[in-house]
Amino acid sequence: MKSPAKGSQKAVPKVRPLAQLVQALNDTNLVDTFSSCQGNLEGYDQQEMDQTIVDIRFYGSKMVSDNDIQTLMEFIITKAMTYDLEVFVDAYKKYKPHQHILHSPIYVLKIRPCNSFDDSLKKRKDIDAGVKAVTEIVQLATKIKEEGMRLIPIRGGFAKTS
Repeated sequence: MKSPAKGSQKAVPKVRPLAQLVQALNDTNLVDTFSSCQGNLEGYDQQEMDQTIVDIRFYGSKMVSDNDIQTLMEFIITKAMTYDLEVFVDAYKKYKPHQHILHSPIYVLKIRPCNSFDDSLKKRKDIDAGVKAVTEIVQLATKIKEEGMRLIPIRGGFAKTS
């Protein structure tokens, strides 16, 4: 049996866990994502520019307070610190001048490798593990919310209250 000619088979892209995190964020009904990047870990992107970062951008859903979104972000970051991860997780609010849309501001969730000098395979492994962990955390927050509970900040973490 002849093997197919080089390049004649279509490459099957590997699905990264980022799609599941984006879906989990949208499932909270607190945010509406509009942009995501799983990080570029090859060649120029890694060496000359810091593009080794997972970046998810979203607006607050209609009728959701800024405080609710900030509480979700605090929950994600605080809970991620309890995991044994080789990534940093952070979030911030970004304002764009001359924004001609109703939603403002833009929120950004970032996941980046702890060691920028690791090789690209190690960075990808670390980032994928971080994304999976953050997905679990977002799903936990959704479950808490669905059970009619609220997240209340306390020293060293969060408590569930009804």
